[in-house]
Amino acid sequence: MAVATRTVTFSIKDKSGNPILPSQMARLALILAGPASDYAGFVTEDVRNAQGGNGEYYWTFQAPIPADMKGSFTVGIEGYRNIVLLPGTRQETTVRDAGANKVIHFSVDGSRIAPRRTIVATEKCNVCHGSLSFHGDARNRIEQCVLCHNPNQTDAARRPASDQPAQSVDFRTMIHSIHSGEELGHEYTVYGFGGTKFDFSEVRYPGDRRNCDACHVNGSQQLPLDEGLLAVNNPRGWLTQAGPEAAACTACHGSRATASHALVNTTALGESCAVCHGPTADFAVSRVHAR
Repeated sequence: MAVATRTVTFSIKDKSGNPILPSQMARLALILAGPASDYAGFVTEDVRNAQGGNGEYYWTFQAPIPADMKGSFTVGIEGYRNIVLLPGTRQETTVRDAGANKVIHFSVDGSRIAPRRTIVATEKCNVCHGSLSFHGDARNRIEQCVLCHNPNQTDAARRPASDQPAQSVDFRTMIHSIHSGEELGHEYTVYGFGGTKFDFSEVRYPGDRRNCDACHVNGSQQLPLDEGLLAVNNPRGWLTQAGPEAAACTACHGSRATASHALVNTTALGESCAVCHGPTADFAVSRVHAR
């Protein structure tokens, strides 16, 4: 298959606007994901030896984009420095200074750039979490998180053989399940970096889970969802291949009966959830979640 490469130009600066050399970073990576309509896969490359100068650097991804891909892709940047405070004193300590994630969208076939749909907002997360960040503080914007936490992604690479099958870490599945916690009705565990096991089965959400607007923006919780979204790969779930709508809803409503309900309302033509749960239906999301 013929391939096409993509070169990314970037700059990194401290909080005063002074340029930082890529080699001065303890971590500096670019993540390439696509298509932006619904991320199916990603690659991460260490760019601390990027070429350039005068505060501007460029990187050509070693992993090329197949030439037959269509639509838009996304690149995100993440990184941090380790800063020594009070050096040479008894209070000497090292802190991690992480940069805010930035993402850009670009067309791979000359078509109009189509950014990924906006579903939730980091600012809403931070109403509760203050300053939400993960994976060593390197990932701190929702737009960056979803590059990796896509419908195909599971913890299979880090979950031990004795505790298979794998768990989905698709963003909607993961976030809904974590915040449902003990109310989900079944175990939700994820193996992270270093093979560390995280059990969210006893989490208690300090609010009302019916309040979708606590996280969602622009009514993005309403049905139907956009056409063409990927099914969610969840080997550990009641539905090992859940439609995009069923994956979102059953990650809060976690019973076997609810999964069965979603299953019988999914055919080769797709999901029919909106017939009963669409905006004007008797059991619209806005109505059944009314408080």
